[in-house]
Amino acid sequence: ALSVVGIFESGSPEMDRELSEMPLGRFQDTFGMPNEAHTIVFETGALRNVAATVDRTRLALADTDLVVLDWDQITPGLRQAITLDASTAGLIYMTLLVVVVFTVINTLLMALLERTREFGILLSIGVRPSLLGKIVWVETALLAFLGVGGGVLVGLPLTLYFAVNGLSFGESSAVLEQWGLPGAIFPEVSFLTVLGGPGLIGLGVVLSGFYPVIRIRRFEAVEAMNAP
Repeated sequence: ALSVVGIFESGSPEMDRELSEMPLGRFQDTFGMPNEAHTIVFETGALRNVAATVDRTRLALADTDLVVLDWDQITPGLRQAITLDASTAGLIYMTLLVVVVFTVINTLLMALLERTREFGILLSIGVRPSLLGKIVWVETALLAFLGVGGGVLVGLPLTLYFAVNGLSFGESSAVLEQWGLPGAIFPEVSFLTVLGGPGLIGLGVVLSGFYPVIRIRRFEAVEAMNAP
């Protein structure tokens, strides 16, 4: 009845076994549906455009018996899966941020304890605690800036590379394809994705630098010089 002119892959083997495409006119002639269709699908180009498109379509078809549904109404479980995936990813990401920030804070506190005697000597020769605290905070901020900046400079080229070529999962790609997922992921490069995480880490480190400042303000020169 039809001539096969090409084979395409959707990324889902199950869908590929069940789906075929044919010209609309040939379909209408074959099934006796001149100028008719079962379903008309709109692609809005972006998720933010869906609601407005649905509203305009419903308004235009208000005097008909046609039903307008968005993707959430057709597949309600899909939004739940997306929400769950985003929540899990966000939780893991925030956990990593907290671990990194507390690791840096621990390093700063160790550096503070190791230099307690030096701080005591500086205090004994007349350096004000407030000035000494500012020096330590500036040092912390500088380390945070250099660390975050170096991480972005190293990570950005890698992200740009995978954004173009994709990050393949190797043999695990077959498992993903069974669920209609691609065998490779392509990172999204934007201002938020590039600087969001590093910015939060840098901010956390800079804010944590105030704790050593408070500790230094409470130092007594004699006690600090006699610290082990």
